[in-house]
Amino acid sequence: MPSSQVMSKVVLPETELELLRRKGYTIMEQLNAGSFSKVCKAKNRENVMIAVKIIDLEKTSLDYRNKFLPRELYTLKKLRHKYIITVYDIFTIRNRIYIFMDLADGGDIMDMLRNGPLK
Repeated sequence: MPSSQVMSKVVLPETELELLRRKGYTIMEQLNAGSFSKVCKAKNRENVMIAVKIIDLEKTSLDYRNKFLPRELYTLKKLRHKYIITVYDIFTIRNRIYIFMDLADGGDIMDMLRNGPLK
């Protein structure tokens, strides 16, 4: 993560946090954010550090929700490759979609490409 970014705590309703705890997940600090989603560190039931992408459906367009999101979720569930982040769990609570996946500590792909092409 770039040093200019400050990690912050994600604010979610206590009812959602409780549902996540029951499923074995603890949400921690925010790593990055876009216009309608956030990526945070999380821990799973085994206390392993993972990542969670939280998509706020109220901030997305109807076209994204109906066309692009279903395709993205379908693809994430199907992909299995040693060089692709593993997705462990995807579920919806109220107006948010939670995608739990491997944590890539090196930052996002844009951070990596700022230094030139990858080998």
